Amino acid sequence: MDPEPPAGSDASDSPSGGLSGFLGSTPRVIGAITALIGALSGLLLALNRAGILGDGGGTSPTAAQSDGTTTVAEPTPFGPNGQGGGDGEVQLKDGTLYVTANEPGHGVRVLADPESTSTSTTLTARARWVDGERDWSFALVCRFQGSKNFYLLGVIPIKRQYNIARYRDGRLTSLSGLQRSDAIRANENRVTASCFGKQPTTLTLKVNGETLPSVHDSNGLEYGNVGIRVGSSVGVVTCAFSELALTPPL
Repeated sequence: MDPEPPAGSDASDSPSGGLSGFLGSTPRVIGAITALIGALSGLLLALNRAGILGDGGGTSPTAAQSDGTTTVAEPTPFGPNGQGGGDGEVQLKDGTLYVTANEPGHGVRVLADPESTSTSTTLTARARWVDGERDWSFALVCRFQGSKNFYLLGVIPIKRQYNIARYRDGRLTSLSGLQRSDAIRANENRVTASCFGKQPTTLTLKVNGETLPSVHDSNGLEYGNVGIRVGSSVGVVTCAFSELALTPPL
């Protein structure tokens, strides 16, 4: 289980707009999600189709159609084995990853297998509220080196807000500030997060077809893993992630 960053590290009172400003709580990141990227992405998809990763059932997940036929669901590089520690639940069903955060103020993070330390990657997902609190948030995580060093590209759907931030040595720095975008929807969003480059690192978030202003971090994290995070500051929430894909930067 990954330890929570030390108390006070979320800079909740900082005028720069700390991450707690958009999550409404001190984020606790749980588990580990890592991924094969770039040249290995094809191998990762093949392993998922073979049932070696993903749901581990030995066959590709299927979905029933209204005409009685079945179709093979798209494989995902994320699965329930990516969760660790904390109070939450992760299930993979028909190619969709369901993440439940049970403890208010503490999010659940899920990461893909196996580990990758690629410097550049793009993560795409369709994030959908399923049940629980409407006051919830989700984030795409990149260059995760441990619970004290990573990037978060976060969205608060109900408030139509986003924030791009960095943890370094347990200290939180908002790189974009808390921003509003009318492209963000309350219940379902298709999002793409890209992390690429070194000194500076460039972080880009795209929501429902709209590319938001990129952030350039001159003191950037140079490598690390990728993942997703779900949480609510007020209660239990369940979110579904579908159409998950890892590719080189767009």
